[in-house]
Amino acid sequence: MSSSNYPTLSISVPLYHMLLKMLKETQQMNNIPQCLMQGCEAATSKLLNYCHKTNIFHLAAIVLDPRLKFNYFEELGWSLILISQIKKIIRDKYESQYISVSSQDIEDSIAEPFATNIISRIYKRAHVERQSELDTYSMMPRADPQIDVLEWWRVNEACYSNLAKFARNCLAIPATSIPSKQIFSVSGDMITDKRNKLAEKTV
Repeated sequence: MSSSNYPTLSISVPLYHMLLKMLKETQQMNNIPQCLMQGCEAATSKLLNYCHKTNIFHLAAIVLDPRLKFNYFEELGWSLILISQIKKIIRDKYESQYISVSSQDIEDSIAEPFATNIISRIYKRAHVERQSELDTYSMMPRADPQIDVLEWWRVNEACYSNLAKFARNCLAIPATSIPSKQIFSVSGDMITDKRNKLAEKTV
């Protein structure tokens, strides 16, 4: 979870759920010492606090991880209503920020008569939804668990040009602050009290 060489945000929620499951199984064991039971309860409470702090980027990172996708939520046994809500949130984010609209489409919409414009927008919208990169991506089989996620998106960027931008923004977010802290820790060895100017030749 502290690595800066591969995406970690997409595995943060799965890791929380795995740990919660292990804690629950431990609590259900026979003859468990009271101190261990209390430790499991405290750990469970702490993990649930972190789970409640998740946001759209945690969910989107899971969906845009080709090893997980929406299937992950189904495998957890989440309700269809909750999964539908997650799909809507992610789709709204994708369509509002990552689907590009060409200037030619804008010019055409201005030039068309009002009635024709309304009809054309309906059919254009239907066409866009049928050809949605998010839908196509979701229907494809999941990738092998051992694949390099970033390499997968590099190879498939031509097929999902808009969705790849969404993935790039989500998967680049580290799950913890450790990578950034490591950078500052290393910089302390390079930039000392006597050598503290940030000139290019110094650093």
